[in-house]
Amino acid sequence: MIKSSNDFSEVSYFSKKPFLARFTSLLFFISLLVVVEVFILNYSPLSNPLKYLSLLVIFIVLIWIIRIWIISQIKFHRSPFRKLKRFITKNKLYEEEVREVGTNKNGSPNKRKVVFNSAYFLYKETDNQELIIRAWKKADKF
Repeated sequence: MIKSSNDFSEVSYFSKKPFLARFTSLLFFISLLVVVEVFILNYSPLSNPLKYLSLLVIFIVLIWIIRIWIISQIKFHRSPFRKLKRFITKNKLYEEEVREVGTNKNGSPNKRKVVFNSAYFLYKETDNQELIIRAWKKADKF
């Protein structure tokens, strides 16, 4: 989905890491598993020029995937999304309570802290390298 220039991105305690960062991480680890499979588990002496070509292609694709993964991780760590999410968690801009979540083997209830409310922020980066941040006002303590 391509965002238009007027779209704001939402950040709260419940927000997940952006799709591109998650997808590139998945792609990176799958490619590493493929390389491990090719080289360690099915190792055979190379005698055919086609095998050399296939290994060269695998290396080129792996280097390309690693490059994309590193770039996406750098962009994510510098992104306003990560900074706003960290702002929310470090300043405890969320409410949590202890709730019963099932029972133990003994029959006593399991209690766990559950976040049920959070502050919400919207942000947008403009073409002029400006960052516009909006806070939602929901008539709660945030």
